[in-house]
Amino acid sequence: MRLEALSDGKQYPVEIVRKADVFIVRIGEREYRVDYREPRESLYSLIINGKAFDIGVEKSGNGSYNIYFYDDFFKIEFADALQRQMLVSAADGATGKEEIVAPMSGKIVKLLKNKGDEVKANEGILIIQAMKMENELKASRNGTISQFLVKPGDTVNSSQLLAVIE
Repeated sequence: MRLEALSDGKQYPVEIVRKADVFIVRIGEREYRVDYREPRESLYSLIINGKAFDIGVEKSGNGSYNIYFYDDFFKIEFADALQRQMLVSAADGATGKEEIVAPMSGKIVKLLKNKGDEVKANEGILIIQAMKMENELKASRNGTISQFLVKPGDTVNSSQLLAVIE
């Protein structure tokens, strides 16, 4: 299977091939041997080239996933070759409003911005604690924060609307 991954405005070609009980994953010029288990929903134990990793994964939209890896948070969009150009165009010139939703249930730790603040793409706007990890949620485009629907200490559900950027 051949895909294109878009993360932080960068595009990566991805090829995934199943060989026996593992997957061979090529990202750009690099190749990885990957085995995985899903001990519980949205949590994956990976063995990549002989090293073990645990990651949290939540689908957040059409071809878009939130990845939690230790204290890091990544938003990745996948598309086949035909969808690639549409994703790149959307990332380059996004307009309208962006709704920031909770990628999984958790607790709001801190708001990094205030209502009315201008934000740039990939700039952090709030911190949520989920699965005993603090994750910074970031704007995917430039804009102004028009709403915060949460405050520090609030418990939130997966997919709950947290903020709006216009």
